[in-house]
Amino acid sequence: MPSDAREKLAHSLADVHEIILGHVALTGGGKGRPKQRQGQAITRSGVVLLSAATEQFLEDLFEEAAPLVYPTATQDELDRLFGATTKRLNHPSLHKVTVMYFSIGMNHPFHAIRWRKMPNDRFRRKYNDLLETRGQIAHGRRPTVRLATLRSWTTTIEKFAERFETLVADHIERQGNARPTW
Repeated sequence: MPSDAREKLAHSLADVHEIILGHVALTGGGKGRPKQRQGQAITRSGVVLLSAATEQFLEDLFEEAAPLVYPTATQDELDRLFGATTKRLNHPSLHKVTVMYFSIGMNHPFHAIRWRKMPNDRFRRKYNDLLETRGQIAHGRRPTVRLATLRSWTTTIEKFAERFETLVADHIERQGNARPTW
């Protein structure tokens, strides 16, 4: 059973898939450049939504995990932890997420994710490319984002979320606590 964080991510990713379908409906979705650059605003909006959904997933999963890692922490202590981490994330860069998860004892979680057909460093580059493109869009630039790229990033985030959730659950269990039932 997935965590609440991954359930929420699935709902957000459904919106990204709807954006992809909207692009296909407008342009036909075939290879090549759509006439008159149609669909670019759609794919750029998909990038922004995908990045926001990823950030929300990472924050929500952290807030689900912290009380399990620190079962004796008071609500005030957890609120202070969240105030210094999830409430200040504002951008899910590899560095910021690494620091956030380090506060619950996870050392370089992005490096620990294993992929069947993708080296871990390529995943991290792909993740950074998504965030860099999102930053360009958010700051008024208009990068070209191919529909295939948006699809690839979406699939990668779906697979990442599952792996990352498992990694966090494994960490909680190694800390001597019960494995989450997510």
